[in-house]
Amino acid sequence: MFEQDLARVSGLDSKDRDGFVRALDDGLSEALTDDYWSQTLVAALETQKARSPAALAFRAAQVVLGTRALFSDQSLRNLFNPPAQGLRSASEVHHLFPVAWLHSQGIRERRLVNQVANLADTGWYENSAVGRSASTGKGEHR
Repeated sequence: MFEQDLARVSGLDSKDRDGFVRALDDGLSEALTDDYWSQTLVAALETQKARSPAALAFRAAQVVLGTRALFSDQSLRNLFNPPAQGLRSASEVHHLFPVAWLHSQGIRERRLVNQVANLADTGWYENSAVGRSASTGKGEHR
């Protein structure tokens, strides 16, 4: 793919900025079709592998865009930094559709319950607080 991209721009004049951008746009439009967004990417996120290429690209985009963690005022960038000490990671994942609710809807297959599209990054403190509120009947957690 890299060689194809190089070939696409190799004949351009080094000062032809518009041509360079046009060549890259052409390459992107070939790869990122409407089907990619509506089918290919959706299928790629229907996995429980948090380290799948699609999941990692999604997380990277969230970091670059300055997205805040679910239920938190902290940016994901800060939560993904490894802890200076201690064993608990600053970031945890939270089920958007709680496990108990999915089970009540007949969705019990672990692959579907834990798919990347059903998980959101949040801080451990916020995730714990949601879990505590679930035990008091004021919210649901995982």
